[in-house]
Amino acid sequence: MKVTVLIINYKNWHDTIECLESVFKSNHKDLEVIVVDNSPDNTSIQKLEEWAKGALNVNQSLFPELVFPEIAKPLDCFLLSEEEFYTSQTTKPLTIIKAKNNNGFAAANNIALKKKLQLNKTGEFVFLLNNDTVIPPDTITNLIKNIKKEPKIGLAGCTLLEYNNSTKIQSVGGVYSPFFGITKQVLEGVSLEGLKALKSKIKIDYPAGAAMFLSTEVLRTLGLLNEEYFLYFEELDWVKKGESQYQTTYFDDCFVYHKGGESIGSNEKSYLSDKYSIINRINFAKTHNKKFLATVYLGVFLAIFKRFLALKFNRGFCLIKDFMKNEN
Repeated sequence: MKVTVLIINYKNWHDTIECLESVFKSNHKDLEVIVVDNSPDNTSIQKLEEWAKGALNVNQSLFPELVFPEIAKPLDCFLLSEEEFYTSQTTKPLTIIKAKNNNGFAAANNIALKKKLQLNKTGEFVFLLNNDTVIPPDTITNLIKNIKKEPKIGLAGCTLLEYNNSTKIQSVGGVYSPFFGITKQVLEGVSLEGLKALKSKIKIDYPAGAAMFLSTEVLRTLGLLNEEYFLYFEELDWVKKGESQYQTTYFDDCFVYHKGGESIGSNEKSYLSDKYSIINRINFAKTHNKKFLATVYLGVFLAIFKRFLALKFNRGFCLIKDFMKNEN
């Protein structure tokens, strides 16, 4: 059964080729990998093409056993525009798509998801995977095995481990607190031994967005990701679409080593994280949590005020400007 792996690249081809090396070493061989490049120029596209031809190598990895030796090159691949991708009638192991515009994580994934919906295939799976990750060979195999055992599962998540400290959990998913509209990562900082000691799974409201797995049947029910969420809250919104029919969980034997933050650009992640976590905190509440909208606004004001207390005056004023623009 085919698994389509969707990877979004944004000015970070170094991590993307490391991720691709690990994905193509998967025990599950019926793979179609699609990389959507959201970068403002063609540097990443050129580097990814060089890698596929065998003219560029991964420099180093903290997981050499998952990345090296590198897969055989040249790798059969397409390099397409969005328009060419939609009209293409054939597939190759790797397809690299240059997005017209950077409209965010959801929009980039939707480029590929739209075509999956148009093809209307059954019995296939989609794996949304951040580019700043590395996966063991059995991750995809275990995802398929587990989700087939639990047909009530809609969106399934993985156990994210810290790339720089692989014995520590980064997240197994998140929980949403409606009163202030805040999210929290579940089991963050817990050791792998601590995970094994748990007698039962911890309840999550949504899977970690860095690695989400679903069947094409579930995709038809959920539809596309909401592109109004440029960054953050799109996975929680996706879960909400199917909560009357499906459950959400994580699988504790499906590991993903995640760097975190690199997928949105290391120099911009702090401000972007602030901006979109605040804006989408409000936007999500307006759609799904109107009962507590007043306290969500209060929480946002407190979050911005903390930036001023931390003497981050420019950041605080920028966030106020972003807030006002979002409200108009």
